[in-house]
Amino acid sequence: MIAHHQFGRIVFGEMDGTMSERARAFADACERAAIPAELVQDIRGTLWRKYVSLAPIAGATALTRLPVKFIREVPETHRLWQMQVEELLALAAREDAGLEPDMMERCAKFLASLAPTNYSSLYQDLAQGKRLELDALHGYAVRLGERHNIPTPAMFLIYTALKPYIGGPPS
Repeated sequence: MIAHHQFGRIVFGEMDGTMSERARAFADACERAAIPAELVQDIRGTLWRKYVSLAPIAGATALTRLPVKFIREVPETHRLWQMQVEELLALAAREDAGLEPDMMERCAKFLASLAPTNYSSLYQDLAQGKRLELDALHGYAVRLGERHNIPTPAMFLIYTALKPYIGGPPS
């Protein structure tokens, strides 16, 4: 059984921006199955928006092992979250991701919208001793920063601190 606690809609598209036959077929299948789905041309921008919104929360909750409430209310953890967003926005700009100028404010609103007791899936995986999606989240940002010569100290901090847990509990 699959249960959605928030959101629960599929946004998808082709990386080249085309509205392919296979994408339309998938959209039709979702509609027939009453699965909320949206076919978009700018999937790259959609992916970057999600990445910039989620990765900083994931990193902050996993590193501190605390829920969102503490990311919002403790100035230092809030600053760690903010630094991650800033670094990702710099990378997105270099990648020409086409993000809106108010993306920082959008991320802040998203953080504010979450229940104070929410944890990220990265934290949940860490707490349950599962493999972490750290390379895809923070590792990707670190590598992209190195490629573009853009400093990513907050993303590097999270990546480095959690790296020993990437395959589960260190042994």
